[in-house]
Amino acid sequence: RWSAMGALLIISGAFGLFRREAALRVGGYRTDTVGEDMELVVRLHRRAREEGRDYRILYTPDPICYTEVPADLATLRKQRNRWHRGLWEVLWAHRAMLFNPRYGRLGLVAMPYFFVFEALAPVVEVLGYLLLPVFWALGLLHPEFALLFLLLALGYGVLLSQLAVGMETLLLQRYPRLGDRLALLGLAVLEALGYRQLLALERFLATFQVWRKRGEWGEMRRKGLESPEAQGHEKP
Repeated sequence: RWSAMGALLIISGAFGLFRREAALRVGGYRTDTVGEDMELVVRLHRRAREEGRDYRILYTPDPICYTEVPADLATLRKQRNRWHRGLWEVLWAHRAMLFNPRYGRLGLVAMPYFFVFEALAPVVEVLGYLLLPVFWALGLLHPEFALLFLLLALGYGVLLSQLAVGMETLLLQRYPRLGDRLALLGLAVLEALGYRQLLALERFLATFQVWRKRGEWGEMRRKGLESPEAQGHEKP
């Protein structure tokens, strides 16, 4: 979606490819932010727009890539905390683009979207959870409406996940087995019942830690990818 609009703001650092001359032209990676991949993409957009140059920053779903993910909950929380702090750092560093028609869809659509629906979203979500018992105690909570709203939010989240899986299956045939798709459906439901709230809390905390932890990467525990021999498989 963002790629087709010419407003893609982030390419994952693990999977991004940049033209060397283009990256060096804008100064390369910054070392004073933990969102260096997003910051570089936004800076490439900004410089090209300001200079009036034609350019493209694209997403392609075709490659199959592998990266190491957090293997324990503590590392996962630190990673998501860092990601959210990095988002706020990028939005602050390039705040001049926000709602600025000079930058076209970037300034009027992409940047506002990331500010409202990504950066501020966990604040709204966590405050909503905290206010539920308060409203209940004050008699301001309508139980039937609250339950219906919860089911709607849960169903919408599951629907988005399944649409993504459906597109993968339709276009790339990555989940050809029915059992795999049913397992993903079950995980989409479980994701909204605990896992989402935990990560929302971590992102909520990160929002108020941005200035205190500015540029702080933190310890990321890595185990490394095991070889086929270590997993008990023989070479073909």
